[in-house]
Amino acid sequence: MNSGKISVRYAKALLGFAEKNGEADKVYAEMQLVAVAFEAAPLLRELMETPGLLTNEKVNLLTAILGEQKPSATTAAFFKFVVDQKREEHMQMIALMYEKLYREARNLLKGELRSAVELPKATLQKIEKYVNQRFGATVELSSSTDASLIGGFVLDVNDQRLDASIIGQLQKLNNYAGH
Repeated sequence: MNSGKISVRYAKALLGFAEKNGEADKVYAEMQLVAVAFEAAPLLRELMETPGLLTNEKVNLLTAILGEQKPSATTAAFFKFVVDQKREEHMQMIALMYEKLYREARNLLKGELRSAVELPKATLQKIEKYVNQRFGATVELSSSTDASLIGGFVLDVNDQRLDASIIGQLQKLNNYAGH
């Protein structure tokens, strides 16, 4: 069975189980941590694929990703289930698919806002409100600063970009002028 089918099936099962247990939101936050950990530490995938590691060691390793917080009962049971089924090498893709299914079920969009300087909270709230209205969905907006923008911001949501940065405007002007 290919990795895509496995991740979809396991993520759907996890979402259904988490919703039944009233832990879907907590599991969502935990799966975000899992996905980020696998992205940041490629060695983690290698460890999950190591046949010499015992089941409980792999479960402990997955649990350690969550840091100091105690995992939800759903996530703890799911980690053990995945390792028992020898599907731990798919954990990153399962976590990413869970995020996707969770957002679809709740009409959530993921957005990224980069600005030249840190924006005041009121401005962030206005941008978030605009995006919510524009897309008819709730947006999870992450923000960061990028001095290379010179001024303004760049907003990416749902494969769409709004570039209101000075550097973006200068590039458009340069292209328009034929340079």
